[in-house]
Amino acid sequence: MQLVLLFGLPFLFMYIFPVFFLWKDTLYTKPVVATVFLGLGIILWLVKHLLIIGLIRHPYKLKKKHKKVQETGRPVQAKVLSSEIVDQDGDYPVYNILLSFNNLVGNPVRTILRTSDTKPHERRFETGKQVELRLNQTDFDPPYTVVTAQYAPAKRILHWVWLFFDIAYSIALFLVSYHFQSEGMGWRFLGPQAPWFWAPIVGISIIVFLSKILGLKGDDTQQSAYEFHSTSKSKDLAQLLLHGRSADGEVLSFSQTGTYINEQPEIRFNIQYENEHGVPVRAYHTQIISLVDLHSLRKAKIDLLYLPSNPNLFMYDYAD
Repeated sequence: MQLVLLFGLPFLFMYIFPVFFLWKDTLYTKPVVATVFLGLGIILWLVKHLLIIGLIRHPYKLKKKHKKVQETGRPVQAKVLSSEIVDQDGDYPVYNILLSFNNLVGNPVRTILRTSDTKPHERRFETGKQVELRLNQTDFDPPYTVVTAQYAPAKRILHWVWLFFDIAYSIALFLVSYHFQSEGMGWRFLGPQAPWFWAPIVGISIIVFLSKILGLKGDDTQQSAYEFHSTSKSKDLAQLLLHGRSADGEVLSFSQTGTYINEQPEIRFNIQYENEHGVPVRAYHTQIISLVDLHSLRKAKIDLLYLPSNPNLFMYDYAD
């Protein structure tokens, strides 16, 4: 059901929905206006094609970034706190590994590394083992990388199919629109109401939206090890990981905001912690919490990681 909502509905709105408007009453525009909309439409379709190409290229750009951090990053030893097999990549197990290391300001932090183990016989990711990392000193994407890792970009075959389909669709929609709507008047059917013009706008909006909520341009090899966050932006989480400082804090109160996403409630948390100068800082954040986890929420002491340059950026776990 979730797959239908995440991919079926976008396909419906991007490709099926515009077709129904081909048989609506046509509003004809002046030749100059129609030509302007023809040019704008071509630009919009090109932008949409480029967004899809960006999704195809992303794994290769990410590989290049990891390689740069491997060459220029600050070396640090990370300790394996725990590991579990979560998937299988061909013949190799895929692990989620909880690591602990000192960040760029010397503060101990935790992170979850997701990786395939091509040498399981060496037991490299057992609890207590050391993993050599490189920390990004110039950027936040990615915040760190494993020295010995070889990042293998996924071959996004379905994305290539999508790109070719999108190009063919853009041409076919124009030709079909011309056939049914031109009435011997050329492309004067083009205007803001023409499906061929507004269809790429809908598509661009959907791609940008899904890229953000699904993390289509994220790095699935790295995950936050903290349960609660004041932000979900990967750049902010990377800043916290690389430059954050630890603090003791407390959840003062929490309550539902009345907002639901996928039937999961949004909760507002009011917290307090002391910064590096011993000054109490009060802050709040909202977060979507699964219904099955609501019973575990409580007022309690917390172990918090915050950014000194921005006290409203933090992430934390319960202390007990």
